[in-house]
Amino acid sequence: MTSITTQTTTENKLFIENYKILQNGPEDGATLSHNYHTVDLVTSLLSIMSIQELLLAFNVDRSGSMSTKAKDGYSSLEHTLHTAKNIIHYLEELKDENPNLNIRLLINAFDNKMKNCGYLNIGDKNTKDYIANLEKLHPRGTTNISDAFDVIKQDAIYNSTDESKKAHILMTDGQPNNGKTSAEGILESNPGGAQVYIGYGTDHNAILLQKMAELSNGAYHFVDSVENAGMVYGEIIHALLYAAVKDITVTVTGAEVYDFTKNSWTNSVKFNSFASEHKQSLILRSSWDSVDIVSVNIVYTETGNDVIHSKTDTFSCYNCTNGETKQTDRDIVVEKQMFRQQVLDGLWRARYTEDYDLKQKLKTELITLEKNIKEFMKTKNLEDDAFMQKLATDLYVAYNGIDSRCGAAFIGSRLSTQGNQRAYDVNNFDQLTRQNAVDLGDAIFGGATPIYRGSVGRVPERFSRNLSAPTAPLSTIGLPKPNLSRQSSCYTTPTQADVMRHCSQQIPHDLDDVEEN
Repeated sequence: MTSITTQTTTENKLFIENYKILQNGPEDGATLSHNYHTVDLVTSLLSIMSIQELLLAFNVDRSGSMSTKAKDGYSSLEHTLHTAKNIIHYLEELKDENPNLNIRLLINAFDNKMKNCGYLNIGDKNTKDYIANLEKLHPRGTTNISDAFDVIKQDAIYNSTDESKKAHILMTDGQPNNGKTSAEGILESNPGGAQVYIGYGTDHNAILLQKMAELSNGAYHFVDSVENAGMVYGEIIHALLYAAVKDITVTVTGAEVYDFTKNSWTNSVKFNSFASEHKQSLILRSSWDSVDIVSVNIVYTETGNDVIHSKTDTFSCYNCTNGETKQTDRDIVVEKQMFRQQVLDGLWRARYTEDYDLKQKLKTELITLEKNIKEFMKTKNLEDDAFMQKLATDLYVAYNGIDSRCGAAFIGSRLSTQGNQRAYDVNNFDQLTRQNAVDLGDAIFGGATPIYRGSVGRVPERFSRNLSAPTAPLSTIGLPKPNLSRQSSCYTTPTQADVMRHCSQQIPHDLDDVEEN
């Protein structure tokens, strides 16, 4: 690997591995428009954390809606504070093992007013007092996210900390109804550093948080049930502490690479960062008559020392003058990635399609795709394959989320997890109902006049032109078998799993509530 800058050797490297091609020559009677390839970007296993100094700023929503009780009887705020304690205890263990580790926490609790809980230096003796102050917080008031951002931005210590050594994590369960409420308005007070936005429950404004993540080059996460909050926080903490490489740009010639963030085929894709042991599978396509050698170039920066690297690998396994290949000759690994690309396409369109007619067309396509995936799993004996199971669950979310009031949260989360190959998967689908403006169960499935959920009686005229019943009922995509839905995805690494376990210890039943003075 060639370094643009020469520095001390570290483990923070990115490799191009596992190139595979669907067919080495033109396919006899091909129904596919292109030949496909896959190649992995792989980070090495870090023996030590890449970050030795980190400032974590948490903006915690404590508005009135955070009093909502989970199934275990504890409120959303109680779960949040308990997760914060788990994080503190985990970081203290790391500090014991790594005395030179310098991590500070800043927690701001917000509703329509701000309560800056101050700093905690991990390893200091005042941890119990700090946690005791956190436990005094209780839900109240309305939601002002923009002022919460401004509190962190105006903090002198946070403001003076290097961008690469700080992260701002927002947790909210609702919609801002005080201060600035647009993504652009809120981000006028972007405090800098890595930006992570977490939506709790199905009532948060997922569209807003996802837009904020897009504009700030940050990350959006969805906590589908408060009991699982620690799993999400654990993955985030792992990504920060064990970040191996950052600012990754991939450039491909001789083929196109799929960009799931734009749902397009292009010649270049970018990623913010990859953690230790991460594998990012790229999906490529080329024309059947291509004579070009496939070239994959990566440019990335090592985390911690900012050394920039550039590396190029070339692949020439395909020859359009070779004898025709048969469909049975297809590489199964590439076939699986082809299905992944189709599922990502379905998730992206389910999330961003607004036109009613296009939504109905997409549903039919998703049903067909589900049948093809199930047939492939059965034929190839992959019914217990975790990767294929995840694709099946993603399709369920895409289909059933199209008309759900909370579809943006579920679909956006599954799209990010599948596209970025994250560890945590939303899996509590109780609220994922297909109810929005229209109950399509009557119109599409061959019943009577659909019900408009926004009023009593018949559907509004703007929808009625599209609702003639088909000659035969349309099948649906049901929830896969219970063993197909997992909290940890097939992409979870051992180190991620360990951090997630530490941060997700459940609340003990003898928890004593402390009222705020």
